[in-house]
Amino acid sequence: MKFGLAFSSTFVLITSLGCATTPLPQDRVTSLHASIRSAEEVGAKKHPQAALHLELAEEELARAKQLSSMGNSDRAALFLQRATIDAELALAIAREEEAKVEAERAQRMLAIAKEFYAAGDHAGAQAAVQAILQRTPEFAQAIALLKEW
Repeated sequence: MKFGLAFSSTFVLITSLGCATTPLPQDRVTSLHASIRSAEEVGAKKHPQAALHLELAEEELARAKQLSSMGNSDRAALFLQRATIDAELALAIAREEEAKVEAERAQRMLAIAKEFYAAGDHAGAQAAVQAILQRTPEFAQAIALLKEW
């Protein structure tokens, strides 16, 4: 009887340890939430590829939490890592897309500045180029035009 009781107790203990919840590392979850927020703030939802990766990150975080609550910490860690990568990718894509939009805007403004200059409105042209440089200080074409004018 003692053997049966000891075996039963050991079995229950081992089984309960296997099902224990393993919390996700809070610092990684916090970092992931920050990446998701940053991607949203940069405009990830406006760009299809970035929005897709943002959605994947949120789904993978939910799956990581679910796996963690079921005691599957190894798989939870993998899903947390995937979520982090997707959130960072969403952020990078959103930044790239926003930079493209800004570059196109600067090119359009530069064309307008050139029209002002050609029409004899040199002060207006220089003011337009100055406005471009306030938003994109490293814009080489604008810098060159200012030096030329």
